[in-house]
Amino acid sequence: MVFDNVPDGYNIVWYDDFTSSELDNKKWCQFTGMSGTANGDHSVTAGEHNLSIKNDELVMSAKREADGTYTFKYGILEMRAKVPYGKPAWPSLWTRSYGPLQKARYMTELDIFEVFAKDDEAASTIHKWYPPECNCHVQKNCGAYRFASKEDAVKYHIYAMNWTPEKIEFSVDGNIYYVC
Repeated sequence: MVFDNVPDGYNIVWYDDFTSSELDNKKWCQFTGMSGTANGDHSVTAGEHNLSIKNDELVMSAKREADGTYTFKYGILEMRAKVPYGKPAWPSLWTRSYGPLQKARYMTELDIFEVFAKDDEAASTIHKWYPPECNCHVQKNCGAYRFASKEDAVKYHIYAMNWTPEKIEFSVDGNIYYVC
């Protein structure tokens, strides 16, 4: 894959174009619970039965169930995706600090985008989670990107976060909608 839009001073450190018929376990690991800790570089919160690769695309299907991390500081994280909008979907792309919350003073989570129950809006949030005994969670809502229409929202878009020492920018298709 050729990347012709890499900003000066940045290097591609990881990507997947899903040209294989199976998920590359050297690039991804899977776990089924948000409280779990992955042992690989990247994580997908879904079991194998929830994933497939079709036409060079990773397809994740949410199903009701009975019952990884790549460390970086600063850089651009982006994903080109077509996600469902509206109830009951809750697609998202987020990062979190490494390690289980039970062993840390706190855990941070950066939501590049989350789609709640709105038909045309993707929201970004920064969270700071404290261990359960503290009963504390702090969040900063970082605004939302509103699409031109419901039809536009369900097309492919590039959701991104650019994290520098000075700021974090959230964008959709290169349109920055929040800076903190």
